[in-house]
Amino acid sequence: MLETIRHGNLALAFALELAAVAAFGWWAYSLLQGGVMRWMLALAAAGIAVGLWGWLAAPRSTSRLELPWLALFKIAFFALAALSLAGAGHPRLAALLGGFAATQLALSGLVFNDL
Repeated sequence: MLETIRHGNLALAFALELAAVAAFGWWAYSLLQGGVMRWMLALAAAGIAVGLWGWLAAPRSTSRLELPWLALFKIAFFALAALSLAGAGHPRLAALLGGFAATQLALSGLVFNDL
């Protein structure tokens, strides 16, 4: 049973990572009005988010941060993603992302030692 919950938590973690990347892109997209630059900025923001996560937090990264820095990075990453959503005019989605991310990180760190 606990292993099933652990796998569900890992699936939630991946979904939250994707949601955070989308939040950064959405925020960047909302900064400009129309045009190709709007799309380029959104893709750049999402790409930077993916690059930072892959470099510093991905499980198979050779440069993965150690605890407690990994935990601090993940907290900051999801907090900034939630703030990005709020800044793009979606405070309810920001609250959902922040709440789910906090719950998932707490489960990962406290229950499964799986940060």
